[in-house]
Amino acid sequence: DYVGVVRFRDPRRTPVVAPISGTITSVDFVPGQLTPNGEYRKLFTISDTSEVWVLAQIYLSDVGQLRTGQAAQVFADGARGRPMAGTVRWIGDAVEPANRTVPVIVTVPNAGPDRQTDGVPLALGSFARVEFPQRRRAVAVPEQAVLDDGTTRRVYVAREDNRFLPLAVEVGVKQGGWWQVVAGLA
Repeated sequence: DYVGVVRFRDPRRTPVVAPISGTITSVDFVPGQLTPNGEYRKLFTISDTSEVWVLAQIYLSDVGQLRTGQAAQVFADGARGRPMAGTVRWIGDAVEPANRTVPVIVTVPNAGPDRQTDGVPLALGSFARVEFPQRRRAVAVPEQAVLDDGTTRRVYVAREDNRFLPLAVEVGVKQGGWWQVVAGLA
């Protein structure tokens, strides 16, 4: 009985024991607040932040190349530019109509003394960039080499007679300043 406890103990010093360990991510009461009729009320939200979920929005044209369990690199604001290793946990099956993307969840171990973020924890709700390394060999060109006129993407190839030949190409994944060329170059 909370009212009975208040009579004998200062409520600001009343210990609250949680059934799980974790980090308090929200406080849902005001100190000294009473609930009517002795009802139970949520006091805190406790989250296990040892592993965080990064929600990525992936273009529909790129999502077909992803697989659950695939490696990912996450570049977060709090990680000082160093990528953190993650794993694709879930790939959505519905397209967001506003931006034609598919939600993908990547799990990342959060900061700790033995983790790769140099002890800097990821801030829940912050923004990050996610890359999915491709391990297969591919023809790639710098992103500035691909010219897009709205209907066709082209690259210029140097010929032996000091002339340049425009070739229509089909590009795949863009990563690290490079476009993968899936058709049009040999």
